[in-house]
Amino acid sequence: MITYHLKESLPTAKQKRRDAQKKDPNNYPTPDQLRAEAEEEEPGILITILDAEGKTVRQFSAPSSAGLHRVPWDMRLASAVPSGPRSVEADDDSFGFSQGGSPAMPGKYSATISKRVNGVVAPLAGPIDFQLRYVGPSPLPPADLKLLVEFQKQMTKLHRDLAAVQGTSREITTKLNQMKVILDQLPEAPAESRERVRKLITNQREIARKLNGDSVLSARNENVPMSIAERVGVADDGTYLLTAKPTGTQREQFAIARKEVDDLSAALRKLTETDLKELETLLDKLGAPWTPGRLPAGK
Repeated sequence: MITYHLKESLPTAKQKRRDAQKKDPNNYPTPDQLRAEAEEEEPGILITILDAEGKTVRQFSAPSSAGLHRVPWDMRLASAVPSGPRSVEADDDSFGFSQGGSPAMPGKYSATISKRVNGVVAPLAGPIDFQLRYVGPSPLPPADLKLLVEFQKQMTKLHRDLAAVQGTSREITTKLNQMKVILDQLPEAPAESRERVRKLITNQREIARKLNGDSVLSARNENVPMSIAERVGVADDGTYLLTAKPTGTQREQFAIARKEVDDLSAALRKLTETDLKELETLLDKLGAPWTPGRLPAGK
């Protein structure tokens, strides 16, 4: 539990202006001030957890109101896929308010508290050192613990790369579907361009099935091949226990998923840099309406 006290809350620009108007009611805001208030990033408190080497392993938001606050760290590392900022203003003592990744290994850590105002982070207190110890019946020996730490790092990178491939695949599918609609509406569009975009869409559907599974057949209780996301899930189970090193099955699933993610990443990169650009160039020549991600060529 991280306990801290704020003498004053972090005011927004709007709050500062209202306080000033109490002293001078004739002090009307300018258009620039109103715009700045509407676009201001809300100030906040950040708690940062660092390891023994001073490297940040976790950072999350905390209450910024005046008073005493107690905020928990769930003793997990940062997730490879950020879930967005979370607030604990509603319940300062609620655990699990910020989804983390793998469990942090036993050892020395430290915590700092900072404030972020207008995007600028300034330290407030710390670092305060503390020791994370394992409490249980059968901790891993040092050699196996070292293997687990390395596997955690590999899984974190795999999670990050999988999320990138999944997101890019969805973006490409959106672009291709819109291109298909536009090409079908253009009588002067070459027939081969319509065929080409449909083949690319079919290819994207196959990529989506490899990534996330065959939802059509699985919904009908048919046997389907294991998806990359499922393989990553099996391998990921090897990072959440401090009492056992990753099994052979988990390492095998990791190796398969790692290769498949790399292969699909290369395929999507070629599709983005070659096929999509060629189709966008054709649409520009045809004077086609806008499609996602395509800027006007200008004069």
